[in-house]
Amino acid sequence: MTGTGWRGLRWRVVGLVMLATAVNYLDRACLGVVAPTLKGEFGIDEAQLSYVITAFQLAYMITMPLAGRVGDWLGTRATFLLAVVWWSAANVLHGFATGWRSLAFFRALLGIGEAGNFPTAGKVVAEWFPPEERTLATGIFNLGAGFGAMLAPPLVTVVLLTWSWQAAF
Repeated sequence: MTGTGWRGLRWRVVGLVMLATAVNYLDRACLGVVAPTLKGEFGIDEAQLSYVITAFQLAYMITMPLAGRVGDWLGTRATFLLAVVWWSAANVLHGFATGWRSLAFFRALLGIGEAGNFPTAGKVVAEWFPPEERTLATGIFNLGAGFGAMLAPPLVTVVLLTWSWQAAF
């Protein structure tokens, strides 16, 4: 492949990482949109909702360095595949929640899976980009965080109002 061919490929790769990051943030932002509905349906109070949110944050925080280690062992492709499959399954499980405890458990599972995104994305940038382009590539994949967070409220609201809170997850 020519130099320009590889150059184009690596920008497509960082574009895919940006899309994964967008989905990552879309998934995590879903709770904020459906929380009022869940609070009413499950009788969740503010303290219980804080436990649900903390479950995600704690699992995410603890698992992030472990996810980085897994990325070093398995490589970027396998780690991204594992992370995306894990967090997608965990997100689907939210639809089976029956109260704040099960919701907190599923949020913790989501945090474990989503922890793989940023360490692996950083490794993708390190593997595919020369030092002089790594900051730009990092900025591009990080666009996904803002895009996913921005897309979540209108998209999740439409799904919530059209179908259900379960479908939103």
